[in-house]
Amino acid sequence: MEKLAVPVLLLHGDADRITPPDGSRDLFRRAGVADKQLEIYPGHYHDLLHEPEHAAVVADITAWIVRRVDAAKPATPEPASEE
Repeated sequence: MEKLAVPVLLLHGDADRITPPDGSRDLFRRAGVADKQLEIYPGHYHDLLHEPEHAAVVADITAWIVRRVDAAKPATPEPASEE
């Protein structure tokens, strides 16, 4: 994890009985990249995309991706003035 060089989004339910959220917290701490985000969803279990509140998880994932796509877009040049 210390050599990780790509943006990372970690999502975990705090009620997950399959994998403890502390594993994601540790992974987040160890990730050697500045662009990292950890979201712990209270009361959610293992399969976040099938939780009753899955729309919020999808919105978080979408927003995370859109921020990176927007940041990667080249700046739009100013139109030349017609003087």
